[in-house]
Amino acid sequence: MGYNTFANPKGGYSGAATNAAPTYQTTPKPLSMVPPPKGKLGEFTEKNVYEGVGKFHGNHFRGYFSYISNPSQDQIIKMNKHLLENFCAIFSVSNVAKATTGKYKFNSKETIAFQMGGTIKVFPDLPQLDFLTAVIHTDWVAIEKASDSLSLFATTLKREWIEKQEFDLFSNLTKIASSLGIIDKAKAFEIINNIIDVNQRHFLAGRRSWAIGFDHSVNLWYIETAAFERSSACEFNLLDKYGNLRQMIIDLWVNQINNYFNVLKNTTGIMAKIAGIPAKVNGKPVNEYADYHYSKNVLYKITEEKTATALLNTPWYSKCLSRHPGLTKGL
Repeated sequence: MGYNTFANPKGGYSGAATNAAPTYQTTPKPLSMVPPPKGKLGEFTEKNVYEGVGKFHGNHFRGYFSYISNPSQDQIIKMNKHLLENFCAIFSVSNVAKATTGKYKFNSKETIAFQMGGTIKVFPDLPQLDFLTAVIHTDWVAIEKASDSLSLFATTLKREWIEKQEFDLFSNLTKIASSLGIIDKAKAFEIINNIIDVNQRHFLAGRRSWAIGFDHSVNLWYIETAAFERSSACEFNLLDKYGNLRQMIIDLWVNQINNYFNVLKNTTGIMAKIAGIPAKVNGKPVNEYADYHYSKNVLYKITEEKTATALLNTPWYSKCLSRHPGLTKGL
């Protein structure tokens, strides 16, 4: 499967700029002390993977369960429809973040807001900081089903409006820094503009897709999620490098798959047990996933590449794409 159309992304670090204007020194203009641009309430901009920075990330998470034997395509479509309609409730049962259906739409698509601070606390030893997770950052996506109704996918968004709490919080921080003589007022104002611009973005640029299907090799149903993404800004790229964003991503989607089993256990039967090295599903080897890691009965694999072409043509990841057409739709 070839994806050569992705060889020349619209943004990022893939190549040097051409026809650049000559550089020369000028006297810098004084910064204008005006509030940062404020979009309309409910206004979003799609942030595709080529508007991100750094390496391209690919990942795949899969869990198995028993249910109807040899299901029809209509039955599989019905299960995917149920997942879409109950996405936020399933995601939020037990997780480090919570998902809420947005009151705004993007191009007629439903939106979802993800906030840190779900039932599993981000700052377990510092409960007094819990309020920060909701105030500081919310990730927005637009979600829709794929054209074949066999999967659903979400596209990362940047919200264009500024929340009052957000503006007040960062304004007060910069005022304090200025009053203490750490930075001057102009620099403080520049910093708040930059912080708010970054804060309006989903920390990733790209897409994530989910699918429920039937694996005939083990005669079990599966629920899986895969992503095609990269960091949306240099600030997030640094957090990714020196922080624990990658581990947080693993926790988010392992938890969501387990939540699916817990919420639907009365209708979907029994969650399959994954154990061993290489992992086996209910004691049966799944050769395709022999080199996967696993956590809480969820198989997963993560990879990164410097270019989209290298990632999209990686054999195991390319196979995932065939089940998740929304990951590259229209890009």
